[in-house]
Amino acid sequence: MADARFGVHAVARREPLVSGGQLTLSNALTLDRTGVRADGFNEDVAANGTFIRSSTLMPVIGYQGRFEIGADAERAKRGLGAVTPMLTPVESLPALAARARDRGLTPAWFTVRTTISTSLDQTALGPGDLVNEWTVNKRRHFSYRLDQPSTPMFPISAGRYAVERRVVGGVAVELWYHAAHGAHAARIVEIASRSLTVLQQQFGAFPHKTLRLVEVPAGWGFGAYAQTGSRDLTESRGMLSDARKGDVDLLVRRIGHEVAHEWWGHTVDPLWGEGRLTIVETLAKYSEQLRLGAQQGDAVLARMMSFDHDRYLSGRANTMGLEPTLLTTA
Repeated sequence: MADARFGVHAVARREPLVSGGQLTLSNALTLDRTGVRADGFNEDVAANGTFIRSSTLMPVIGYQGRFEIGADAERAKRGLGAVTPMLTPVESLPALAARARDRGLTPAWFTVRTTISTSLDQTALGPGDLVNEWTVNKRRHFSYRLDQPSTPMFPISAGRYAVERRVVGGVAVELWYHAAHGAHAARIVEIASRSLTVLQQQFGAFPHKTLRLVEVPAGWGFGAYAQTGSRDLTESRGMLSDARKGDVDLLVRRIGHEVAHEWWGHTVDPLWGEGRLTIVETLAKYSEQLRLGAQQGDAVLARMMSFDHDRYLSGRANTMGLEPTLLTTA
């Protein structure tokens, strides 16, 4: 079966894959970003500042509940039952854990080797460490290698970057940014370096040789985003943040939080069950508070936590349906 509209393919093997067996899956992908689209523009491919996530580039194996129709009325019209829960209920977690022990994590961790080609005036960035670069036919080529099994989330970026570098305890800290946005470049590298030092003291060694921060265009809907070994900062809410004396330093807060995700989410990767975000996000928020308190003091930290509490109450007031409970008991 091949559904060209949605890019869904069913593949049947003549013989079952034995336990521990391997097979090669090859695919080719073309991203067509031309013309006017009914659903708006996609900014992942840009003349300067391309940012493509691995979820866009790579096929995903297995049923994907996130693509189900969500509207209750539309599901009823089509005779569909309840939406598949995104997170496994607490009572089913033991079975999910047993399956993970038997078959491995879903989605699986992997190692990555990438070769990226771009124009002569740009630098391409990929997962892991740069192992080679060369120029052929007026195009630059870059080879990256990530040998440590890691969560399957990584970006491919390319642009006319400037770069700020520092080495902290054997870890290379790099910021790749648009040269016109360099007012805070040295400070961002300093914040990332201090975050690395503080969080390693709390949680152990950083698992990669490089902590890479990359500026991406403002159209992305996040302020910063953590992927394996990489932290992506939007130009508007990252590179051009306006820090003023006495204010909560949003860069300390944001970068500290995203660096912490290398431990919470990319080293400790909880099962996709209820309570997952208590590990991934709550502990990253705790790490963010450690950084801000250490740098700006308890008074500023209290202001930040008051603001976060107000955000929580606002979100709860506008939630459709019941708020999920923090703790479920028998």
